[in-house]
Amino acid sequence: MSWDDFYRRRDAVNTVLATAARRGNGALPYDELPAVREVFGTREELLTTLQYKWQQTLTGQIDVAIAEADDDPRIDRFDVVRDAWLAATKREPVLRAVLDANEHHPAISGRIANERRKLAHLAGLTSAGDSEEEATHLGGTFLALVRAGNDKAGNSPRRGTALLRKLADAVSA
Repeated sequence: MSWDDFYRRRDAVNTVLATAARRGNGALPYDELPAVREVFGTREELLTTLQYKWQQTLTGQIDVAIAEADDDPRIDRFDVVRDAWLAATKREPVLRAVLDANEHHPAISGRIANERRKLAHLAGLTSAGDSEEEATHLGGTFLALVRAGNDKAGNSPRRGTALLRKLADAVSA
């Protein structure tokens, strides 16, 4: 990819996010943006690029937070991952809204499931014997709690993890 291609893709992503921000509904503005369609030949390619942008933002937030938490054993990983996810969402609210509105699209649904597994693992919610399905479910439940603002369970690492596992089990039953 040349620098010209890089800048065209970056500008197209910025156009998509600016248009989505004006709409405020999380819909992916693709069909009505000819310049974006020229750069991204398909909706799938655009969604994959947006998911990659989100992953860069989220990973950066989590890596910094965990590095700081590793220096202080009193800091709970559950809280660290929750706060990092919230910080990434605050930094990129429109991007997050577009991805949320398109989370079941085949181009990114697998990547979103992978993100949920990663969040569950980093938050200390998974065990070695957990299946991918269980880890994905725990990560989804974690995000549901975070999004709902119900982070009280995270105040105690052991209590928060146990409570989240019980909730995830109850929801899947």
